[in-house]
Amino acid sequence: MTHDESSTRQPSDKTTMTAPISDRRAARRSSRKRLPIESLPFKALHNFLPPVQMLSEEQVEQLHEASMRILEEVGIRFMDAEALALWAGAGADVDHSAQIVKIDRGLLMELVKRAPGQFI
Repeated sequence: MTHDESSTRQPSDKTTMTAPISDRRAARRSSRKRLPIESLPFKALHNFLPPVQMLSEEQVEQLHEASMRILEEVGIRFMDAEALALWAGAGADVDHSAQIVKIDRGLLMELVKRAPGQFI
């Protein structure tokens, strides 16, 4: 059989397809589009488990005390001259050469009280 004969030959009954691939693909696509998305009725979710408490009240207090002690005794480094000036103006102990600010807990808690409850 030559190339010309094979290209013009009709497929046998066993290999005859009912529609070209592109038509079948289009039919599948349109059938998917026609199916409505079924949505379930809205229900509010309720979590009946108690919230996870990572630290006990005592551990939170210990953490707070340790952080206050670090800020008072060790200090924190601010590498911005304007920030150092602001802390000095607020009453903190500022070492400009070392760029270390030691903040008294009373001063810090007073400043925290003045902070807004939220930022927009």
